[in-house]
Amino acid sequence: MKDCCAKSNEKVKSYVCPSCKNKGIQMKLITLKSLLLPKALANLQPDTSYQFCSFSECGVVYFNEKNRYLLKVI
Repeated sequence: MKDCCAKSNEKVKSYVCPSCKNKGIQMKLITLKSLLLPKALANLQPDTSYQFCSFSECGVVYFNEKNRYLLKVI
């Protein structure tokens, strides 16, 4: 049985934000599903990896590995 609390040896690839070029933070799909409004949720692609841009002056909030914005603040 796999230990649910054990840390994975698998390295998570980090992508840079397509807008500000800062390193993104990996987001779990379940987290995005719980935070997004229906309009943004409709654009969610469950087979891709999403990142969070933590740079406060950047207009991008979430983006995926294909540099598509999931949520952009204007």
